[in-house]
Amino acid sequence: MFENGIRGGLVQASKRYAMANNVKTPGYDEIKEKSWIIYQDCNNLYGWAMSQYMPYGGFNWVEPKLNGLNDLDDTSPIGRVYEVDVSYPRHLHNGHNDLPFLPQNSVPRGSKVRKLMATFEKKENYIVHYRNLQQAIKNGLIVEKVHRVIQFNQSDWEDEPEDDWPELDFMGGKEGWNWNEEEKGLMRDLLQCLT
Repeated sequence: MFENGIRGGLVQASKRYAMANNVKTPGYDEIKEKSWIIYQDCNNLYGWAMSQYMPYGGFNWVEPKLNGLNDLDDTSPIGRVYEVDVSYPRHLHNGHNDLPFLPQNSVPRGSKVRKLMATFEKKENYIVHYRNLQQAIKNGLIVEKVHRVIQFNQSDWEDEPEDDWPELDFMGGKEGWNWNEEEKGLMRDLLQCLT
């Protein structure tokens, strides 16, 4: 289930021309709606993701319903991943046109290569983390069917004392790597860089 939720980098064709309309731009028209142009260069997204609550055990299948979804928040001791069918109501298309929710892998017209695309198409058997599903529902997307739900324990592993970190299992077990003290220190330092 988790492997089917891995999607990769997003491909997006944005509008080629945009014009800002606000008091700081030449040709400002106060009759028209105010607008701004912003360029975002997002860095360290992986680092941010690794600083969120992470699953650590207690994985089990639960009843395939949305019950309890609204009770979960970013710091809940349990988390869930859903497999759902989701539709995108037509009245949301204009408002969400710049970046639709729930991108999916598909082959665009005229191509033979699968790409991750943000579209308004219906999503079937879509694997989604509970936080992303909450956001999509809050913004008007409709869950038509819940196929499966896996629940797990999660925690903010960064706040755990180092002695409580789970033993790292590299290369298939304790015998896999015999680390000397310098290598252990390097790994500890690398892990602490995430915090």
